[in-house]
Amino acid sequence: MQSIYAPRLRTERVIAAGRVLLAAGSLFAIGWDPSALIKHAATAYSLMLGYFGYSLLVALLVWRALGNLRLPGLLTHLVDLGFFSVFLYFTSGPASPFFAYFVFALICATLRWQWRGAVWTAAACLAAFAGVSFYFAEVLADPSFESTQTIMRVLYMLVVAGLLSHLGRHEQRTRQEMTALATWPPLSPATGGAGFRSLVEHAARTLRAPQLVLSWRRGDDPRLTVLRYQDGTSSPVASTSGFAAGLAPPELATSSFLVPDAEREARAPVLLHRGDRLEPWHGVALPAGLRELLGPGPVISVPWRGQLASGRLFVGGRPYADADGLLLAEVVTELMGARIEAALLLEQTREVAAAEERMRLARDLHDGILQSFTGIGLRVAAIRRQLGSRNAEVEERLAELQRLLAAEQRDLRFVLQDLEPPSQAGSDSSLESRLATLVPRVEQAWQLELVLDAVRLEEELPEELAREAYFLVREAVLNAARHGRARRVELRLAREVDGGLLLSIRDDGRGFPFQGQFDLATLAAMAAGPRSLRERVAARGGDLLLDSGPAGATITIHLPLSPEEKPQ
Repeated sequence: MQSIYAPRLRTERVIAAGRVLLAAGSLFAIGWDPSALIKHAATAYSLMLGYFGYSLLVALLVWRALGNLRLPGLLTHLVDLGFFSVFLYFTSGPASPFFAYFVFALICATLRWQWRGAVWTAAACLAAFAGVSFYFAEVLADPSFESTQTIMRVLYMLVVAGLLSHLGRHEQRTRQEMTALATWPPLSPATGGAGFRSLVEHAARTLRAPQLVLSWRRGDDPRLTVLRYQDGTSSPVASTSGFAAGLAPPELATSSFLVPDAEREARAPVLLHRGDRLEPWHGVALPAGLRELLGPGPVISVPWRGQLASGRLFVGGRPYADADGLLLAEVVTELMGARIEAALLLEQTREVAAAEERMRLARDLHDGILQSFTGIGLRVAAIRRQLGSRNAEVEERLAELQRLLAAEQRDLRFVLQDLEPPSQAGSDSSLESRLATLVPRVEQAWQLELVLDAVRLEEELPEELAREAYFLVREAVLNAARHGRARRVELRLAREVDGGLLLSIRDDGRGFPFQGQFDLATLAAMAAGPRSLRERVAARGGDLLLDSGPAGATITIHLPLSPEEKPQ
């Protein structure tokens, strides 16, 4: 347990050693020149001897680490303040040369409790000094009382208290920042967008930044992911491929920099970090888009680059926008970049493993079930030829069996094609290209008309969202052909304002056994409708609306950009 209290113990040991030296030095000074003990000499000398013995006892206890450290720290501090006040009275009052004892108390309080200790100790010292000064000046009417000296000592104590409070506040802030850096949260792809947002929020708390923007892209992908922190929460920012160019000034695109005054429209001075040096840079005009995201005030920006991704952190409105703030932002950015890089690497590893598993499954299905279906179909055809037309009922049942086997073979081939990696299924893995490939396959296999009504999306969808949307569309279309006996299916997709995807699948089949409009929750409660679609949409955190009638069915699906927002 000693290691837990090591910093506090070291502080108490230093204070104890200082107290012993202070008491021993005071005894020496009194013995060398007893003129300071003008009044009550014997009492003052006895007090100093007692304080010296007390200092030795406390030092012995502290250095042996006996007892709880918090209570003795406060107790010894109160004893010091009381002794200093009493000893001041017995040694010339406000003119006492032992006025420096109060400075020792202020330093001890700052070491123990940072700026709060300095503030309340300064108040206690000023109150004690003012009381002693009033007693000597008004009650005793001491002719040797010097008001100028008293005022200067009060001012001296106030200045020292202010400086020590600043030092204590800086130490406390540094300790909190180090604690936040040491407790940096892990990041996993399984958490989705929520994990990245928690990362940004933790960075904002560490930097004490009211506004923060994190942007990054994977490899050479032109798409940029932008997260903005403001008012205690973070949210994604819609961006285009050219959005990144408008964030950092071109001349500072690869460097860390600090703009102390980013409110001006004119070119503001910049503190640039290059190599191991911090140097001023000529004025630079921040892009309007960046000022809009971060608001007024100073701006800190730090780039990061990894093997899988690269990005930049922007910090706005930090109360301590100085060189230390810039260096701290660089440490935070490196930690964020490392977390993002590790998450992307884990995701890539999982994708490779999943691709290998899909290939293995595809081979097993092709060499196993598909070949079995083919063999069974050939045997059924041979039996039909042997029977000829001798039994019409058996002939019809065998023909129906052949049609079922052919349908299952078609479905299985669809599955096998979807299991192929992009390198085999085609280099263009966008949702539009996948659906364009799906149309002729479905039309040929099921003899239906599949109409694709999809305008070119402004941006490519994330791979996960595109893949999930494709599987949902394929499942809905195949259900309409297989179970609904549809001859025409209309497919429409569009990008929504929130960045999500809207899918609409309408067919002219016989519909579902039930009629009317039903949402996802109602269908789940009824255990009705396409189970696979319900489960996929629910797992993604999306919405589904089914409208069924005698003239066909329409399924409308909304998929959010990130899968973390799931219904409660």
